[in-house]
Amino acid sequence: MNYIIFKNIHYYLLLNFLFIKFSFISLTIIHEINQVIFLNPQTNRALIRCPLNYKHNFNIEWYNVINNRTEITHNEYYHIYGLQPSDHEFICSSISEINGKYRMKIRIYGYPKIVLMEIAKIGYYRIDQFIITQHPMMNTIIDFWQMIWNTNANIIVSLYGDEKSQSDVPDFWPLANQIMNCGSFIVCLTNEYFEYEYIYRDFLLRSVEENIKLEVKLISCTYWPETCSPIKTSFNLINTIKNLNSIGPIVVHDFFGGHRAGQYRILMIITELNIPCVWGGILKGILLKNDTIVTSEYNKITTKIIGIHGWLDNFNSLLPMVEKLIDHHPNYEIYLYDRAGHGFSSHLPKGFDYSHAHNLEDLRIVVQALGWNKEKFSIIGHSYGAILGMIYAASYPDDIVCLVAIDALVRPHVSSDLFWTTIGSRIDNSLQYLSRKSKTYTDELTFEKAVEHTKKSRPGITDEAAKLLTERAVRRDSDNKLHFTRDESLKLLSLFPFTDNMVENVVQAMKASILFIGATNPQWPRPSKTIDLLKKYHLNFEMTLIDGPHHFHMTHIDEVVNRIEQYFDKYLQQSSITMIQHSQL
Repeated sequence: MNYIIFKNIHYYLLLNFLFIKFSFISLTIIHEINQVIFLNPQTNRALIRCPLNYKHNFNIEWYNVINNRTEITHNEYYHIYGLQPSDHEFICSSISEINGKYRMKIRIYGYPKIVLMEIAKIGYYRIDQFIITQHPMMNTIIDFWQMIWNTNANIIVSLYGDEKSQSDVPDFWPLANQIMNCGSFIVCLTNEYFEYEYIYRDFLLRSVEENIKLEVKLISCTYWPETCSPIKTSFNLINTIKNLNSIGPIVVHDFFGGHRAGQYRILMIITELNIPCVWGGILKGILLKNDTIVTSEYNKITTKIIGIHGWLDNFNSLLPMVEKLIDHHPNYEIYLYDRAGHGFSSHLPKGFDYSHAHNLEDLRIVVQALGWNKEKFSIIGHSYGAILGMIYAASYPDDIVCLVAIDALVRPHVSSDLFWTTIGSRIDNSLQYLSRKSKTYTDELTFEKAVEHTKKSRPGITDEAAKLLTERAVRRDSDNKLHFTRDESLKLLSLFPFTDNMVENVVQAMKASILFIGATNPQWPRPSKTIDLLKKYHLNFEMTLIDGPHHFHMTHIDEVVNRIEQYFDKYLQQSSITMIQHSQL
């Protein structure tokens, strides 16, 4: 049986999410036993979108997958393989005679093939690996258990999301008081218990000679095999797995289906870091690190980056871009967080202003909690996140190495003459808004409706990006009803506007190298005055325009990542300050 194995899973973490195709880090092994079980097209794309790892390990030919054709176009080849045809020899071959066990007509070649090291050479019984495989068919159940027995992997994710309508998707485990004979060993169900969201089953695998035993735990949804709402987050699933403390392999039904496999893998290397704030709330965040073993060159120092999302967004908006940066740069550490009132972070108490000053204070708390106030780091911000990044770089000019501002810059809102009267007007509007009764919604909110709302309020965004954003924009309450998580007070303007003089002071105070990436046809007027000031005061300032919507960092990911990498290669000077761990977490 062919299945995909990943090494170096150091963090079993959180998951919640997202409908995008993530690249995989440390894709290292194709291992063959007796049969072939292949991943669906979405998962296949995700698995092989890391050319540096992929092209040294295996070749894949795609059969009859795209519109039932045996040939694919140049663009299709690139999207499937992550390589141009000229970069890789395209080999044709017929499908094996064992195609009765194929899930999709995808051929994984035997050469070059990398196999597992013998356990005896490793020196310990339990190895740190992660396997993704398709759900067994009727004629591959024994092979599935042989895979578990032979590899002793920590985590086995069994995909079934696109298979629920097929008749040959069986329960692959024995019932109570039954024994499944797998040749050299048997499988027995020892325990079964149910919770609200999950079903847990414990199995004992015992060799025929009874001298080797292996305990296996299986976790699945209570409504398997039906797919569930994305609001039943994979973050919860990862945390559940992490808390199982199983001494043997854990088999997981990935109830989102194959298109989630890439996300599952990348999120296994995410560490959840939620940061308490002085005002009593919690900022929900994640720290991303590459689990690839880095070279001695990368081991010298770690590049720290904080990503800040835009107004009414959440940190999911930055995940596709950040994941690629992490994949390309093993020495990067990137922290993302939902700003107060957004995503899954706490709301400010009623009457508090989501002002620039408050957001700046929260960002400073994040920096101190990470321990990064003792060393230099960079900021990547989208929309309001870019504005906040500029404000921080002006307030703490010696902290920031590079600032990437995506489609927004600090800009003046009023003249100096109107500054105080504008504040007065905004205070009155705020008090009037806060005195109103909270809105009540009579129509039941569904995830699909929420996605449509996200798309309407963000022109040009793709369905995929909209779903990704929505998954941290909605939540179910105790009555299992869906609702938006954002604080309605975010619709109020900040009480303190920027004037021309304030904008110039911000630009002059910054020492960081600044890259502005804007939309060719911006949703809002381009901040031309700020751009002129940046050109005047910052020799390292560069500007790039991309033909996309305001959220082009979610729709034109490769273009944005390539431009950031080009800029970082020029100006990202590594700090000579000794890295001291001062984390308060």
